[in-house]
Amino acid sequence: MASLITANKDWNEALIQTEFCRADADCILGIPLSRTDGKDTLIWHFKKNGRFTVKSAYSLACDMRMEGNCSQLGRSWKFIWSLKAPPKVVLFAWRCALEALPITVNLKRRGVLVNEGCGGCTTEKEDVLHVLWYCSFGRLVWVISGLPWKALLCNSSGTEEWFRSVFGELDRPSWDFFLSVCWALWGMKNRRIFEVRLKMSSSQRGAFVGISGFSLIWSNHVWS
Repeated sequence: MASLITANKDWNEALIQTEFCRADADCILGIPLSRTDGKDTLIWHFKKNGRFTVKSAYSLACDMRMEGNCSQLGRSWKFIWSLKAPPKVVLFAWRCALEALPITVNLKRRGVLVNEGCGGCTTEKEDVLHVLWYCSFGRLVWVISGLPWKALLCNSSGTEEWFRSVFGELDRPSWDFFLSVCWALWGMKNRRIFEVRLKMSSSQRGAFVGISGFSLIWSNHVWS
């Protein structure tokens, strides 16, 4: 390394361009050199005090993963933000695609002590796709919704993939309604938990009432 720096504390440009390919040479020459004789110190750029911690590295990894997901989705999911559904439903759809909802699988992954079982059917682990489709309670709601069953059929391993499949089968005006039913399912799941609605029969009756009312709202294009 020392041979790449001249006595005047400049890069030995001729040597670097000889020993390295152009791209690497340009990167090296772009690194600023210190004019002092101070001792080099390792600095962790992502902490104000310059000290590396496992926690800061984990936070960085999570941020990079989220940015990568958002960048990928941002290119292919721009149409989501053009939907005519309420903003809260559009944001919900985005979070579904990112698998970023506070479901039991995610909560347990974050160290929260919860039962992974679904609060509806109680037989399977609760992830986003299970809540919206695989849960027997959710299946009932989709039947009531009146959307074509063939378009809803899911052979996907993730919510984003399922959304793409459904959007490919439904006509454009039905996208908003599809996402709104997903939103209604999420709301019903939370009510079962926080309002202690443990009996499936009661929840099923609520589903009939909820979707029937929702269909009326949809047909009149009245959003609140």
